[in-house]
Amino acid sequence: MAKTIFITGTTSGFGKSMTELFSQNGWRVAATYRRREVAEHLFNTANVTPYELDVSNEEQVKKVCQQVISDMGVPDVIVNNAGYCLIGSLESSTMEQIREQFETNFFGLVAVTKEFLPHLRKRQSGTIVNIASSSALANYPFVPVYGASKSAVRGLSESLYLELAPFNIKVKTVFPGLHSTKIFTKLDSAVGEGHQAYAPYFKNFEDLQSASGKSGDPLQVARTIYDAVTSGDDKRDYVVNRDAKLLV
Repeated sequence: MAKTIFITGTTSGFGKSMTELFSQNGWRVAATYRRREVAEHLFNTANVTPYELDVSNEEQVKKVCQQVISDMGVPDVIVNNAGYCLIGSLESSTMEQIREQFETNFFGLVAVTKEFLPHLRKRQSGTIVNIASSSALANYPFVPVYGASKSAVRGLSESLYLELAPFNIKVKTVFPGLHSTKIFTKLDSAVGEGHQAYAPYFKNFEDLQSASGKSGDPLQVARTIYDAVTSGDDKRDYVVNRDAKLLV
């Protein structure tokens, strides 16, 4: 019987590459999207069942996860990939923006994981893959809150790796470096008080991001995850791309 994988945030970048790679290799994919208008490619793809999901909506998380279990059974692999980047100085970020960043990048991941855990524990098997970031290893200026949210993912994953081991549930954390994804087009920009004071220095950061087209292919991350979940080993952390490895 074909194995099943549940992936959040599959309309672009890592999530889209993962959806394509796993489905092409015979896996059944439960692929979530937040906006239907950018998810049309999911609807006619072999082995892929799309589900509308905003991971920051706890009630929707419960409903969708239960629907996936009803449709496909308990997934063999859960990949927490959905996220976005709040960009700008801490001073010019509003508390609402900061809370929303954590709601998606951290609390949404927690909600999805908690919804599946009782079923994985009962079955005594499964793999959880959490997408962190090289920013969780060594962070950059002007993404302090994004990096903090990904550091929270790292800390959670390190604990779960040990906590879930007695139930034969594997936890793997991926730390991608700079890749040609759309994360820097899915931005929430901090332009509050003090924004202008940082403008000359922020320009340097923008110039760095403009080079992202020369960065790693998202398929590199998808392949790393595919190998990680099919290898059967207990490796915990995966650092992907040269810039991330240099940070380590």
